[in-house]
Amino acid sequence: MLVDSYLKGFFVAMAKCEYAMAKDNLAALKMAGGASDADIARLKQAYPDCPQALIELLKRIDGSYFREYNGHEVWAPLMGDGVALLSVEQIIENKAETRSIAAVYHLHDAGHAELQPWQVDDRINIDTPIGWRLHFTDSDNDGFCIDFDPCTNGVKGQILDNEFILLDKKIRVVANNFEEYLQNLIDSNYAFINKCYFDIMEGELHEI
Repeated sequence: MLVDSYLKGFFVAMAKCEYAMAKDNLAALKMAGGASDADIARLKQAYPDCPQALIELLKRIDGSYFREYNGHEVWAPLMGDGVALLSVEQIIENKAETRSIAAVYHLHDAGHAELQPWQVDDRINIDTPIGWRLHFTDSDNDGFCIDFDPCTNGVKGQILDNEFILLDKKIRVVANNFEEYLQNLIDSNYAFINKCYFDIMEGELHEI
């Protein structure tokens, strides 16, 4: 199963990471538990089209974003460079956002628009309420989410990268589905792990 392969490779890559913080985070992550059947039922009720791969992942690890397991707080970049997996509870909380990308960035008001048309992938429906998308990483407006209501040239279930503020100021589609997203991370040989901890340590050094 893809999720098992992904987690196996992730744990190996974290163990090989040269930074001590990664090993500490890994030790804490090994204490993590999965979402309960009741939580998974709530998730399916909130997002009936939630992909099975994400459900299987949450059954194994119910979040890695400052999530407490048996008295131990866990943070780990389980979903890519600097991004942790949200728990079922955190995912459902994000559903409350009723504004759309267009509303947040005033895209229908040419005089006050905070993004230009080229900055939003044309496969994305800018009028879809943000809460209709399943946000599975650790940000509010930024981060990765599953888009169930794309434009006609998009794909239902496509993965959006909203981290445009820190990256290239573009809301883009990065994978056609969650399985492809995981496979892309596997194919990268989990290179994001060393980069993540390098960036963290560099940031800490610059603060001293």
